[in-house]
Amino acid sequence: FPVTISETEFKRGPDNLWAVGDNHYFVIECKNGVTTETICKHDIAQLNTSIAWFQKEYDSTFTCIPIMFHLGERCEYGATPLVGCKIINQKNLELLKSNIKGFFIALKENINDIEKIKKLLVTYNLRVSDIQSIYCKDIKISGQSK
Repeated sequence: FPVTISETEFKRGPDNLWAVGDNHYFVIECKNGVTTETICKHDIAQLNTSIAWFQKEYDSTFTCIPIMFHLGERCEYGATPLVGCKIINQKNLELLKSNIKGFFIALKENINDIEKIKKLLVTYNLRVSDIQSIYCKDIKISGQSK
């Protein structure tokens, strides 16, 4: 599992920063208080600001994938997410939570078996590559065909 740093520790930056290995990070903004599936300009701007924070704090040998947890995956037309921004929508968040719960239930019986833990990470789709390919979606912009 990644090392996590939260905004509460630094008083600025992203809601969460996950170190996922080899100088790669997930810069995460959580929008759990939203009531609409449309992502507003303000929320996109906040994610963009968190990317800028990361680039200021870490040199060019470090990379990040910006991720927003949000109900939907489409932002309003005027919003301009930076290239590479991803969304974990409500459906995929529920899947991720279910897989984390299943992983920890299975883990308690295999806590000292490294090989079994590696297999459980694959079984429950909890590797870094799984988070990127299964749970993350591209942000869509209303009014555009992409």
